Amino acid sequence: MTTPLRTPDPLSAAVEQLLNPAAGHDLWQGRGTIAVVRGFDKDSRNFHRTVLGTAATHGWSVTDVPAAPTFGSIPGHTDVRLVVAARASLRPVAERCAAHWGAHVICPETATDGADWHARPAASLTLTCDGAGSDSIASSLHITGPVRYQDDEGTATATTLVVEPCETGALVTAEGSHGGAHTLRITEGSLRLSLEEAARATLDGHPQLLPEGDYTVTPRPAAFNHLVATGTA
Repeated sequence: MTTPLRTPDPLSAAVEQLLNPAAGHDLWQGRGTIAVVRGFDKDSRNFHRTVLGTAATHGWSVTDVPAAPTFGSIPGHTDVRLVVAARASLRPVAERCAAHWGAHVICPETATDGADWHARPAASLTLTCDGAGSDSIASSLHITGPVRYQDDEGTATATTLVVEPCETGALVTAEGSHGGAHTLRITEGSLRLSLEEAARATLDGHPQLLPEGDYTVTPRPAAFNHLVATGTA
């Protein structure tokens, strides 16, 4: 009895097309590293094995990313060209890593076999802590204070602080101890933050414990690229 051929899933087929130098796209030149954000479920393991085989065939290297990296723990690779999320729920981590590396990112919901791809630039923010490393913000950072921040009027203290990238820089919403929210937009320069003790935070949807210290938030317009198939949203 003949065993039927297994049809590759759209995401695996997309990775094959993107890594294959004969595919004809002009997203990058030469080879590099593909970063895989995955879990440990069966489908993620199978997808990872497929990517390893595809990468080996086309001379690429592969690096793995944990499903919820802590602040400052994203590996410091410089040649990552493509970040891929093994499943839709891992998209925020994949985007955060792509922002950190200045790479392209692809997710299951945007993967189409045999597609024509275009790169859609996206803004992000770099979050640097003096002496404790750096990270990236692809969607939002939410800090439960107290956190000191500096705006055009001087230094203020917030009980909660939300920082989001936007096309023109960063949008900051600070809530004070007496209620009420203050919103400011950073279009030039950086935002300075200070934590006198470790603080609970949510970075691109994942809980974090940020160490105490002085932080700098720096806007990065067009820091990374979403790969979008022609005809998809």
